[in-house]
Amino acid sequence: MLKLQKNEGTDSSVRLALSGCLDLAGVMQVEADFVEATSAPGKHAIVDFSQVTFISSLGIAMLIRRNNSLRSSGMRLILLRPNRDIESVFVKAGLTRMLAIAHDESAVTQILATAPPAESA
Repeated sequence: MLKLQKNEGTDSSVRLALSGCLDLAGVMQVEADFVEATSAPGKHAIVDFSQVTFISSLGIAMLIRRNNSLRSSGMRLILLRPNRDIESVFVKAGLTRMLAIAHDESAVTQILATAPPAESA
């Protein structure tokens, strides 16, 4: 079972925490809420990944879709503190260039300082 928790954000970001398995059932369970929570105009999305125990290709696809949507508006999706196994999946899949991964708050600050500009239509 996957849980999505909305945490207090800032003027420039929303903060969420995921815990559990990000597999088919997990994606079906939280994707609509995840999209809604990460769709605030002008806000980056910082997702605490420290309690995610498994991620499937469907979970990865959900993250890629949100990442692409956020980047198109100049915002970032940042995965905070993924465990070693989850980060290894991202590395092996070649996603570390696409998905922003931060191991601590100072890394989040650094990533946000280099956020890409919005793409023009």
